[in-house]
Amino acid sequence: MASQSFHQLRLSLCSQHSLEVINLTDQANHWLGEIQARNGLLILYNLHTSSALAINEAESLLTDDLLDHLRSQAKAGRTYRHDNLSRRVGVPADEPRNAHSHLMAIGLHNHELVPVIEGQLVLGTYQALLFLELDGPRQRSLQLCFQGECAPVDA
Repeated sequence: MASQSFHQLRLSLCSQHSLEVINLTDQANHWLGEIQARNGLLILYNLHTSSALAINEAESLLTDDLLDHLRSQAKAGRTYRHDNLSRRVGVPADEPRNAHSHLMAIGLHNHELVPVIEGQLVLGTYQALLFLELDGPRQRSLQLCFQGECAPVDA
C-alpha cells in the first residue's frame, strides 16, 4: 500500500545565456522516480524575481520566438528607475542593472503545479516544464515539492 508523504528537493541550475529556456521535464521525472512517487502533486517554485517558470512546448524555434517576444516587451539598455543604483538604498556596487528582466518576469509564473498519476507527470503531448532565464548567465535555484502517495519502502 502506498503511503502519503511530502518530499522536497532544492534544484540548482546554471544558465549559460542572458535569455534562455531550460527544459526541466527530465530532471523532474528523474526525481519523481528516485522518491518512488505514485499519485499526487508536483510543485515547482522559482526562488528568483528575474526568471520564471512555464508549461509549454520545448521546440527550439518556438522557444526562440518566446525569447524574442519577451525581449520586445522590456528591452535591455533602456532607462529604468530600478537600474539607477545611486538612488537605491543598501545596494552593492556590483548590483546588476536588470529592471528589464524583472519586467519580463512580472507577467509570467514563479510556480507551476503538475499532477502526478501512476508515477508520471500529467502533461499534454507537447507540454514540458520550462525554466525561463531572463537575466543570465547565473546560478539559479528552484524548490521542487511532491505531496502525495509514494511506493512503500522495502524493509
